[in-house]
Amino acid sequence: MRLDEILIEERTKQMTREIDFHKISLDFLQASSEATKGRIKTSITKPGHPAAIGVSLILDFDHKDIQFFEMNSATKGYGRKMVDAVLKDLPKAWNGVVVMD
Repeated sequence: MRLDEILIEERTKQMTREIDFHKISLDFLQASSEATKGRIKTSITKPGHPAAIGVSLILDFDHKDIQFFEMNSATKGYGRKMVDAVLKDLPKAWNGVVVMD
């Protein structure tokens, strides 16, 4: 596992103890409190889910952007916690981006 993957995984664990399901690649991070059923588990981050707390992020290293692709917070205040956890240690040259809201 590469150092950047290890750091991303550690930050994900720090977000909240309720985040249990992770999908991490070089340009994408997905974490959620719930996963889809079936053989291949996928973190649930789709807005409007009644119980899941999750976020999907796209990492653009060329433009130094981190894009909030999907986010769901079934518990009031957890959306803010997820955003704060991501932006807290974002390097100064990087930008947080929300394409659609």
